Amino acid sequence: MCSRLFKLSSGDFWTDIKTTGLDNEGGIPFKNGKKPLALIQRLIDMATDSNDVILDFFSGSGTTAEAIMKSSATDNKNHNFILVQLPESLEESLKQAKDNNEKKVIKNTIDFLDGLNLERNITQIGEERIRRAGEKIISENPDLKGKLDIGFKVFELSDSNIKKWNVDTADLNEQFELLANNFEEGSKPIDVVYEIMLKQGLDLTYPISETKVGDAVVYDIAFGAMFVVLGDKITSEVASHIIKQIADEEAENSVVVLQDEKFINDSEKLNTIEQLNASGIQYNDILSI
Repeated sequence: MCSRLFKLSSGDFWTDIKTTGLDNEGGIPFKNGKKPLALIQRLIDMATDSNDVILDFFSGSGTTAEAIMKSSATDNKNHNFILVQLPESLEESLKQAKDNNEKKVIKNTIDFLDGLNLERNITQIGEERIRRAGEKIISENPDLKGKLDIGFKVFELSDSNIKKWNVDTADLNEQFELLANNFEEGSKPIDVVYEIMLKQGLDLTYPISETKVGDAVVYDIAFGAMFVVLGDKITSEVASHIIKQIADEEAENSVVVLQDEKFINDSEKLNTIEQLNASGIQYNDILSI
């Protein structure tokens, strides 16, 4: 990331912004703690280089994301951002509001979220704001359509989706029954894929495509860097698909992760592993979950 030092007084980059109606930018009084969009954008323009990653650990309504997209639209720096925010309850904020204007703003926000069938928390505000800000930038700059990346992914901190063997259990039969499906109840396949990506050290921004192969689904991460095979009644047909994808994408050093207990039988699992190995994938890069 870029690191620079500036010898400027606050008036050098703040005064003109402060005198243009900042106190009520977006209809929200500044005293309530809202980040000023124009100032954040200016700081980004001053202190970043192309492809820098900008982290906001208290992202609130997503002002930093909007500022970054606006900056990227004008300076072609292709900025990236990571925003972190607790799902703070707006209902709790409404209870703690100290004046009528603040209560009115929060109540209007709650009504807005209710109208979209969204949860009443600050992270929902941020997601919706980022989405709308990106669409607005493109609508105002049609030539940027397909060029400016306004997409984003949302992740929520959670427990593992994959069950762990309990060495302390007194009933081994019960443990074996639980591992007949080694994913936690309610786990979504894509959540499992992202967890595997994290454990393999892959960037969560990498593109993911999915293809149905029989009753299984093959997830192709980063154009052949890794394949994850999930689903029911998995057969060795998935090996042929993966081998073809690797050839088409000219991928090297691919890793394949297989949902072990979902193969229709051990013979199909063994055939899959041997086909993958014969195609050049090392045994150490063929993993089971």
